Amino acid sequence: MTQRMRRQPWAILALLGFTLVFAASVYDARREPTAKRQLRRADIALSVEELKERYSPEPWENNGAKFYLQAMTKLREPERSTWEHLVIAGDLCYEYGHVFTGEQQDALRAYVAANAETIALIQKAQEYPFTRLTGDRYHLIQEYPGQSRALARLVACAALDAALSGDTATMGKMITTGLRLPEIMTEGGLLIDALVAKGICTIAFDALENCLYYVCPPSDTLHSWVRGLDTEMNTTYRWLREIFKNETTFQYQAFEYEGPYFDWPKRLYWLRTLKNLALEWTQFSYFIQNGYVLNMKSIIAATEKHSCDLDVTPEEELREAGWSGNARNPYAFLGFDINRRLQTIAGNNIAQAATIRAALA
Repeated sequence: MTQRMRRQPWAILALLGFTLVFAASVYDARREPTAKRQLRRADIALSVEELKERYSPEPWENNGAKFYLQAMTKLREPERSTWEHLVIAGDLCYEYGHVFTGEQQDALRAYVAANAETIALIQKAQEYPFTRLTGDRYHLIQEYPGQSRALARLVACAALDAALSGDTATMGKMITTGLRLPEIMTEGGLLIDALVAKGICTIAFDALENCLYYVCPPSDTLHSWVRGLDTEMNTTYRWLREIFKNETTFQYQAFEYEGPYFDWPKRLYWLRTLKNLALEWTQFSYFIQNGYVLNMKSIIAATEKHSCDLDVTPEEELREAGWSGNARNPYAFLGFDINRRLQTIAGNNIAQAATIRAALA
């Protein structure tokens, strides 16, 4: 056999080549993947467990989050018999300068009065530094977004009820409270939280505009509203930076090949080795995971730009460019598309806040 191999040197070279490739593949499969190195360089948590550790402990004493959570449990929905008369229920969709009937005003006043304790808790929460909501916000199903929107609608209803009654002091406090309310969803938040936060901003902006139709507040109230509008959330994209980082962690863990989608018994070392080899040979880590992380890093970097300098590409162009130039990695591009659309939504709110500040000035 030795003599035969000497007469066929190509067999020796083929065997040597296969050995080198196999050894390199084993090394490549056991080293830290490219995507993980990208995450570490960008200071992005590798797992939800690590993400939770980056934020403060569960909220309790001297933390506004405690009272926000209590307000969510105390919230009372309108009576079914009065729901049809509550024209601003839901998403505050009503005509600007709407003329309220007696029944509609009574329904509005009853809804606000029934939630006096809830409103007091929301205002109390804003007397304390806000840390964050609890860690179970990272579960796929949780009720914070819906409850937060409901609190925002309630505060807007209270502001409008005060405006209809000519109570400018209460109206001013309610609008100021509504402008502060989006903080519920920001610290430790994900993309769904960012969308809810901007939704809360829109409710506050609409409430402010509609209240001004019925009554003109004193100058000190107007100044307090301007201060509420002149926050980072209403003037820049920087508040999205940590949210994009957290979303990267959340999505990365979902398809990380040591995660639940590729769960193998740890005692079966040879099966895990074959799994890693297969994923490396198919370049799953590079084309899917690493591509997603690189796209998210570019979006995170864009949050540092001034709102006037951020190039927001139309959705149609993004979709066309994605399928023509990124066919090998559609998942990563779809994440990029969604995040750019979120920046567009945030940009619309920045513009709306700027318009309101100019009008108040």
